[in-house]
Formats: sequence, C-alpha cells, structure tokens
Amino acid sequence: MGMPTTRSIQVVIGTKSYQVSLSAEPEGGYTVTVPELPGCITYGVNFDHAQTMAKEAIALYVEVRDAER
Repeated sequence: MGMPTTRSIQVVIGTKSYQVSLSAEPEGGYTVTVPELPGCITYGVNFDHAQTMAKEAIALYVEVRDAER
C-alpha cells in the first residue's frame, strides 16, 4: 500500500495553528492548500519542502491580510 495522495498536517505560525493539505502530484512534489485561508496555495518539490513552503505562504498571507485591515 502506497502513501496517501493527500495528507493533512498542522502548521503553527506564532500562536495560531493552521490545518494544511498536501496533495501529491502525479509528476512529483506536493500542492499545498490552507482551507482556512482562501487562495493560500503553494508547492513543494518534496514533503519537507512543501512543509517549509506552507509556513512561508501562511506567514505572507497573514502579513498581507493584516496590513490591509
């Protein structure tokens, strides 16, 4: 049995935890989405890179969102 095509992880930014979905792509790598943050999508070439990119995408999303308030 292979790895699931989609995995959910928790990413903590500051004091907040976000549920993140990592979907394995047929050509390799992972597409990362954050359901709580519409439009927050990124990509990683492997699982570890996808986690790093998720943290960066969330931090930037929150920074821009908060600056617009």
